[in-house]
Amino acid sequence: MLISIQKQLKEMFGKQVEVCTKRSEKYIGIITWISPDNTMAELKLADGQIKLLTDVNIKQIKSI
Repeated sequence: MLISIQKQLKEMFGKQVEVCTKRSEKYIGIITWISPDNTMAELKLADGQIKLLTDVNIKQIKSI
């Protein structure tokens, strides 16, 4: 599962996505940074906030 999330992060870099976390939080934004090992990503939200997400906390990623 983690490898699948890591692969999706890499494929969706620079695109607008909807991320659902294991805590039932939803974020919509653009992936602006991915760690070299693809385990962490930075999501820039529409209001300018930046969320740091880790692969273990991500439940689902969808492209919009």
